[in-house]
Amino acid sequence: MKVSELLTEGYNGDWSILPATMELYGRRTVDIITAASTWDEATILVCENEQGRICFVSSAGGKSSFNHYKDLIGRSFSTHHDQTGASKGMYKVLNVVWVKGKDIEEKVNEVGINKKASLAVFK
Repeated sequence: MKVSELLTEGYNGDWSILPATMELYGRRTVDIITAASTWDEATILVCENEQGRICFVSSAGGKSSFNHYKDLIGRSFSTHHDQTGASKGMYKVLNVVWVKGKDIEEKVNEVGINKKASLAVFK
């Protein structure tokens, strides 16, 4: 089963995410390289929430995760907080970026590459 299919099988088809920016970095927003820096490599989904803000959602996967997530571009997902169950609204996937070390190894497009955003992680 593809990763993108697994993401739609969770809690009522929602994404279960945990906000992580403050806990990991002590800031409200970070750049995409910092967002991936907790892992040796990470796939970052650059999303837009209902308020029009860019936000990052991280998967600690490498190249194979990047390849699976690419087909999510343009799709929207309902999200909820992993611990409280509270709705975090709809997130639309705008870009998928694979970061290894401090380098962007591959990206679908340029959206979010030079932005700072909050980071959430899949749970």
